[in-house]
Amino acid sequence: MSIRIKVATTAKELNDVYRLRKSVYVDGEGLFKELKNECIVDQYDSLPKVANIIAYDEGSQTAIGTVRINLDSEIGLLSDDLFDFNAYREQIQKQRQLEELPPPAFIGVGMLAIAKPWRNRRDVFFALFKMGCNVAHSWGATHVIATVNAKTISIYKRLGFNIFSDEIYVPDIGESVLPIGHDFAPVYQWVSGAFGDSHELLDCFADCFEYLLIDRGNVIFNENDQGDEAFLINKGRVEITKSINNNENTLSLATLNRGALLGELSLIDHEPRSASAVTLTNCEFIVLNHDIFWQKVTDEPRYLRGLLNMLCSRLRQVDDLAFVLSHGTEDVRLNFFINKLRDNAKACSGDSNECTIKVNIDEIASMAKVSVSTTIEYLNRLQTRNILIFMDKHIKFIGQGEI
Repeated sequence: MSIRIKVATTAKELNDVYRLRKSVYVDGEGLFKELKNECIVDQYDSLPKVANIIAYDEGSQTAIGTVRINLDSEIGLLSDDLFDFNAYREQIQKQRQLEELPPPAFIGVGMLAIAKPWRNRRDVFFALFKMGCNVAHSWGATHVIATVNAKTISIYKRLGFNIFSDEIYVPDIGESVLPIGHDFAPVYQWVSGAFGDSHELLDCFADCFEYLLIDRGNVIFNENDQGDEAFLINKGRVEITKSINNNENTLSLATLNRGALLGELSLIDHEPRSASAVTLTNCEFIVLNHDIFWQKVTDEPRYLRGLLNMLCSRLRQVDDLAFVLSHGTEDVRLNFFINKLRDNAKACSGDSNECTIKVNIDEIASMAKVSVSTTIEYLNRLQTRNILIFMDKHIKFIGQGEI
């Protein structure tokens, strides 16, 4: 199963957005009881800086989720109709003046609607939210405000949003909302963090890529398929394989993790794929289309630098990986991948000398092409030397520098 998240741009996609709102709010939740139309649409959908994000189940091409992002305007934001954010706006304005920063750019988040069968899929909500953040980043957003359904506040708390008042009952909706806000920078850092040299590419194309969610055990693309998209792994693990002996056997070339780019040559040409890619876990990808990429590069040639920098780095990494897998002992291979994991580990709060990463023993063994027992023995040696502590689902690194 796969789910694609994108900015609605065509008449059909926008119509799907407006109809999904009605299906969720009116038909499903019994809100907006006076509404007689087949769609829910308002004045904020017509502002110059508006992005309606939509999620599709690719199998049925059914719209399953949507959320709207607006940049502040002369008529304000939808959230301003339900709560007086002036005190917060003035506070931010004064703070930025004192710091000699440009005026704030507020964005509003609203019209979140997810079809009932998909509400247990938090990855769908977070992908919608991430897509919105990418667009807002391209607009230069500095702060975000919203009035959200009180029933969904736990999700926003997890993202660190501040709550400005008690619940507010809105008769026209028939539901209670909570006003929330947050600095945009840490929110965007959560969305784009841990990508290393890929970050420049994300910054350049933040308003024109898509998200793709694919369940475990599914093909992303097959060898010899015509390629027109590149995939940046945002979450999960992917195996790259190639057919040998006239397609009688399959050779495993690599196991890729978060931050890795696959299918990137399709951005340069339309040649068939040189290998196949299959998800080893549930995965989330950032997807960039060939035609959209070149349209953007034509408008802004400087954006090509981001891809070239990434490709150069990628080639160096491939050379290192190929050498280690071809010639390295089991300990050398394990050392190589443990150091890669350390590079992507997140610092522990309150201790700058410790960092953690979610990974299990089977995943490490798969990366290094060694047995699980050999991996456990190697990690035990590092743990005895007080270099790391490993548990079922994560590793904590102690100290700094390479292992």
